[in-house]
Amino acid sequence: MKDVKKILLATDFSSGATAALKQGIRMCERDGTQLELLHVVDSHGMVDLADALHQSVEETTRHFEEDAGTQLNQWLKNAGVEQSFPVSIVSGQPLDRILNHIRENEIDLLLLGLTGQEHEGAKDAVGVMANKLIRVSPVRVLAVNPKQTEDFSHVVACVDFSKNSREVVRQAILVAELEKSHLSFIHVFNPPWHRLHYRAPATGSDVAFQKRFETALTQKLTDFASIPESIEHDYHLVDASNCGYGIAEFARSRGADLIVMGTKGKSNLHYMFAGSTAERVLRELPCSALVVKPVA
Repeated sequence: MKDVKKILLATDFSSGATAALKQGIRMCERDGTQLELLHVVDSHGMVDLADALHQSVEETTRHFEEDAGTQLNQWLKNAGVEQSFPVSIVSGQPLDRILNHIRENEIDLLLLGLTGQEHEGAKDAVGVMANKLIRVSPVRVLAVNPKQTEDFSHVVACVDFSKNSREVVRQAILVAELEKSHLSFIHVFNPPWHRLHYRAPATGSDVAFQKRFETALTQKLTDFASIPESIEHDYHLVDASNCGYGIAEFARSRGADLIVMGTKGKSNLHYMFAGSTAERVLRELPCSALVVKPVA
């Protein structure tokens, strides 16, 4: 990502964080970016814990931060990482501390590891904290699947024709150029003949009309997401009543390893991050995801 200068990896020492670390190192070596590591010791319940240990809160916090530092060094060693990166170990509310670090240090990209299914009782593929950060981070978020330690070979870019989709297209092209990826542009749509029976009962059986509709929509997608011929690419319409489900199923069926999407748009795409259906999609996210924020 040519426009990324500083990357923050918020680590919990999981296998997902290890995969994110390796992606961050790849970007540093390839693009000359700066990678910073942050681990937050959750201070929730620290007062009660200090009371139980007959210690001051400050002393208890210091012990936990020291233990976290030891664990971080072991995590880096287990990952086979020999490079030295700026490291911050702090205590507090994890979401607040990560967001503050992003703002105070002019971070361009937040790097997170997805949980996968490694944790007993895990309910989703994203994780609670990663889910929250994807929602509220002021910068782009690259959420890395635990199995994704190599290049991104097949990238799926989600287009809903909103202003933010312009940035999705731009970021997807940048990734495809750097990674030498195959790039698929998709638009998820709910056909009007499935929804407007009361208005046009005959169109559902009119195959010619459906063909004209889809041809026009494909042309709109092609015009919207123009791309250099040097990048291997294709365009697809995905027929689905729920946008998030359609994206996940397309990526899974094509074996994609990165989805590029926006958080807001004029269609159902923004529901990826709100509502029960979206939560189901996030639980089933089949690969890594680059989440693009609206351009100011």
